[in-house]
Amino acid sequence: MMCKKFLSGMIDRKQGCIINISSNAGIWAFEKECVYAATKFAIEGFSKSLSLEVRRHNISVNTITPGGIDAGVKMKPTSMLDSEFESLDASDKNKYTDSLMYTEAFIYLAKQSGTQITGERVLAYELSQSIREKGWNTPYVKLDQVRPEWM
Repeated sequence: MMCKKFLSGMIDRKQGCIINISSNAGIWAFEKECVYAATKFAIEGFSKSLSLEVRRHNISVNTITPGGIDAGVKMKPTSMLDSEFESLDASDKNKYTDSLMYTEAFIYLAKQSGTQITGERVLAYELSQSIREKGWNTPYVKLDQVRPEWM
């Protein structure tokens, strides 16, 4: 709905950037996450298709996965209620990460145009780490299709 609301203005201005939030559930199946995975698979396909349609208007469309492969930690599962998360002991809570740690990745993608990075799935943790280490001209990090051991 947000893309539909703002896309005509972006096309008129011949510039814009759309960043859709995805998840590893958008490419891999997870138990007890059927509906969530379906919506993330849909976001992946929608974003790739839309990027093809609007890149000629200098608009980028990418998905970003707030977790990462190298993080060694995951986002809190959507199936876990906040009350369940709060009842975990500190060591179990530390297995999950905060998406605010990935601000650089969102800024990096927001700077892209349709002639730059578009139609891609980007890992927020890895890209943010790379920017912190190498600066803003770092190449983006794409997801390897090999499923990490910790998932």
